[in-house]
Amino acid sequence: MLHLSIEDIQPGMALGKSIYSATGDLLLAAGFTLDEKYIQRLKTLGYAGLYVQEHGTENIIPEAMINEQLALQTNKALRESSTIVQAALKTKSETKEEMDRVLQDTERFKNIILVDKMKSIVDDIITSLLSQQDVLININSIRGKDTHLFQHNLDVTIMSIMLANRLKLNKNEVAEIAMGAMMHDLGMVIIPESIRDKGKRLTFQEFTILKEHPTYGYTILKENPRISPVSAHIAYQHHERQDGAGYPRGLHGENSLPSQKKLTQSAGTIHRYADIVAVADAYDTLVAPRNSHEAKSPEEAIRVLIRSAGTQLNKHVVDALVTLTPAFPVGSIVSIVDAPKELLGCKGVVSKVNQQQLDKPEILVLFNKDGQKIKPFVIDLCRFEMVKIQFVLRR
Repeated sequence: MLHLSIEDIQPGMALGKSIYSATGDLLLAAGFTLDEKYIQRLKTLGYAGLYVQEHGTENIIPEAMINEQLALQTNKALRESSTIVQAALKTKSETKEEMDRVLQDTERFKNIILVDKMKSIVDDIITSLLSQQDVLININSIRGKDTHLFQHNLDVTIMSIMLANRLKLNKNEVAEIAMGAMMHDLGMVIIPESIRDKGKRLTFQEFTILKEHPTYGYTILKENPRISPVSAHIAYQHHERQDGAGYPRGLHGENSLPSQKKLTQSAGTIHRYADIVAVADAYDTLVAPRNSHEAKSPEEAIRVLIRSAGTQLNKHVVDALVTLTPAFPVGSIVSIVDAPKELLGCKGVVSKVNQQQLDKPEILVLFNKDGQKIKPFVIDLCRFEMVKIQFVLRR
């Protein structure tokens, strides 16, 4: 199968992966043949891209980092927690002043988080990920408007676990990081949907409200004593930056290895666990933003993170992410941009990732330079280094 932008989906194409609602209900099953009505409906629901079946690509199956059942279970639990928080908030309006006023009454948030359920899910995710060998970061979830926030929290949690493990933190530390990552955007459920969904075209006033979501999340989480203070502070600090230019408090980072424990932490500095979640959050926001028109390819996102390493993001965590993230994940459409004349302009799908050279995958060439279907053939970029490819967001 291969991944296509929703704009490239045509009537008659069959789904490669099933689509579920935020409540876990099956919307469309894998194998379902799409018509114009369903395509338009999926666009309305905010789906940016889908996996579809393509003749010749039957053996190309992008591997999910956790199984479908666990992912659905996580999304459902996150939705339940969000619903409880929204019910406890009971604001009369969506102004910052009104939200701040309601949040001052912290009693309403005491012990409202489904801690047992969330910890059980986090344990299952950690067990699943750490039992796999050579697992790589591959953000291949299918997100609609109603599932985007929950799937973002899940994908950031998965990446944070993998990064923490690569950085050699112990299992108890990984669990504390994972719990904070799972809850890192809890404050977003308080932000008006009109602001959450607007993307980068926010007014100054709207951005001022959006930047309060770490504070809102922390305000709620700290009233739930069975969630550790460190996990709560991950939610508070995931938008802080090494140079102090982040928000909400302008904390500074120390760019030290997150595995290095300190007896005391200097005032005004970012917690080492928050450094990990900040990188995972930044990467996921780049490749799967709420506004799909702003999405970057994994290759572009990695370059952005490398440029920000040391100044905005912890350089050791960025280095770890680079070693775990393929520039061209399985199922991605790519174009040949540098090669002998007969290959130049051909397009194909990534069929296999090379664990030793993550920027040199194996590709199955499917189309010639004119976009016409050809007899598929494989090129291994590790063997043919003169061939250069480029990620294709739109076919």
